[in-house]
Amino acid sequence: MEKIRKSPDFQKPKLVNKLIHLLLDHYKVEFEEVSVNFVDIDTISKLHADFFDDPTPTDCITFPIEPGVGEIYVCPEIASSYTKEHGGNVNEEVTLYVVHGLLHLLDFDDIDEDDRKTMREEERICMSLLKEKGLILTPIEYGV
Repeated sequence: MEKIRKSPDFQKPKLVNKLIHLLLDHYKVEFEEVSVNFVDIDTISKLHADFFDDPTPTDCITFPIEPGVGEIYVCPEIASSYTKEHGGNVNEEVTLYVVHGLLHLLDFDDIDEDDRKTMREEERICMSLLKEKGLILTPIEYGV
């Protein structure tokens, strides 16, 4: 796929791998492969249009490929825009998008209000755990 922006050291995304492994361990789930891709606005919009019939940009898209295998696409530019408008830390926002994508792979949903409340609570738990362990992503990991 074109326009996937990767950091120079993306071949060994140590912090991303640690983050994913820590959360999978937290949920006591094994995955064969979780691919995390950091993409630009054009790419996330194209994915959103192609797979969800919505051409607008979005923060993250998750594709469960088969049991134990999934892909997460995150747009750091959306995180940057969001934190400029609403405040917050862009690194934490990008990390939250990865968490959100992983939760979708773990069958959490946010379509209806009750599911959304559950998802937000799980996001809070995960982010607290990641902050405690020093696993908040930085531009070195997500390439912006």
